[in-house]
Amino acid sequence: MADLESKCVDSVLWVRLNRPHRKNAVPVPMWEALRRAFERADQDPKVRALVLHGAGGNFCAGADLGGAENPEASDSLPVVASEEDENIRLMRQRIAPAAVALHRLRKPTLAMVEGVAVGAGCNLALGCDVVYAAEDARFSQIFVHRALSLDFGGSWILPRLVGIQKARELALFGDQIKAPEAAAMGMIAGFQPAEKLERFVKERAQKLADLSPLALATIKQILHESESLSFADAVDREFVLQGRCVTSEDSKEAVAAFFEKRPPNFSRSGRGRQSGTT
Repeated sequence: MADLESKCVDSVLWVRLNRPHRKNAVPVPMWEALRRAFERADQDPKVRALVLHGAGGNFCAGADLGGAENPEASDSLPVVASEEDENIRLMRQRIAPAAVALHRLRKPTLAMVEGVAVGAGCNLALGCDVVYAAEDARFSQIFVHRALSLDFGGSWILPRLVGIQKARELALFGDQIKAPEAAAMGMIAGFQPAEKLERFVKERAQKLADLSPLALATIKQILHESESLSFADAVDREFVLQGRCVTSEDSKEAVAAFFEKRPPNFSRSGRGRQSGTT
């Protein structure tokens, strides 16, 4: 059974972390597998949206750091004592590319969080466009309790979701918070009773898969760019990107569907009603 499983159903790619015996903690080869999965999803025309989730009732317990009690320590992130430059090189080569690939993915991404999402696992979830969680799910920037700093993009993502003051509190104390509190502070989009979560996420993902791929990619792009633009520059950039949408086949289809009072059928090269495992 693979540590990472991918299944495409009705243009939604379901990517599952599959190490339930370790609460889906991620060893080094799995970070590389995640990067490849994100990059393939970005290029695959059959994929319109991606859902990231975990097996066995947990999302992800972070990076699998291993240890003497861990029989899989050989797969864990190697840490070289007193070799700061070597540790940086290892993390840049093996973990950072997965975070960047997720951020650059032009298609909408959802995280479906059950159980724990802590450390790099928390930031893996927050790196998705929208996070939905089970009501009893738990989140933590646990790094400080391991004498570590933030990684997997947490220093960039967290302040943008909850503001700098709350980000400092979450990172400096490493407290564990449940989904309702995470939703109240804007860290996640919402929560559902555990037994209703999967159905809810399926419905939301399918809505995304049925929308214009160009519009979704453009919305993601302008929101990413907005952090580094002035308001005037952002407005100007909006019109540049809007120009690409207005003249697209998707836009023409949306207008035609409106006047014909029917659902739009956007360009669906190879969509079909397919399912499969890779």
